[in-house]
Amino acid sequence: MNRVWKSVVVSLALTSLPILPVPAAEEPLAEWIEPATGHRVIRLSREPGNASLYFHQNSYTAEGDKLLITTPGGFSTVNLKARAIEAVVPPARCLVTGTSLTLPKER
Repeated sequence: MNRVWKSVVVSLALTSLPILPVPAAEEPLAEWIEPATGHRVIRLSREPGNASLYFHQNSYTAEGDKLLITTPGGFSTVNLKARAIEAVVPPARCLVTGTSLTLPKER
């Protein structure tokens, strides 16, 4: 069989394969035990795009009851006891540089 016919046969074989449905991604667990360490891990947010600050930036309040996170909507706090998220700074209204958060003065 020449090269062209081989290409045609392979193309036909590939196009005749059944299209299988892609399984939906499973919802990540809310909490689990990390097998390597035995520590309990708790997911604080299920919203896509939410992230904690970098490890060297102190993102906890002075009382230690809230954690500052970045969200697509700006900055929010997570109440660690109630696991509730509250927006505190809208997007494009703050600047994070190094280890400080600078907010504009209210007009």
